[in-house]
Amino acid sequence: MAAVTATILLGGSHPNDPSVDPYYLMKLWEGDRAAWTAHSLTDPTFERRVLPKAPETIAVEGARMALGLVREFGLASVTVCAIDGSSILQGIEEMAKVITEVDLHLLTPAGSRTYSRWKDQWHTTGVLA
Repeated sequence: MAAVTATILLGGSHPNDPSVDPYYLMKLWEGDRAAWTAHSLTDPTFERRVLPKAPETIAVEGARMALGLVREFGLASVTVCAIDGSSILQGIEEMAKVITEVDLHLLTPAGSRTYSRWKDQWHTTGVLA
């Protein structure tokens, strides 16, 4: 079963302050077969999909997809958000090397708390403020 482990917001930015005004949302689906999907936040018919070639290329292929959307639609800001356990955490530095033409914000987990319904227990990693 697939689950979203990372999201990328793509859009405009404020000329003087760090920000993103999102127009597009990318999702990294992981499970049996990883996939990046891109969706417009204003056009419900817009969808693109990239199937990474290997687990080691998931982050870079997502970055290339994001950069393609940046160039195609003249976007100015990209915000990458990964949850604990996402494959892109291993390649987050590579993503930053690919996405160089716009404002870039990389959000990595400081901590997480998840509930396992199978085990009926909470699991906490890192620091939760």
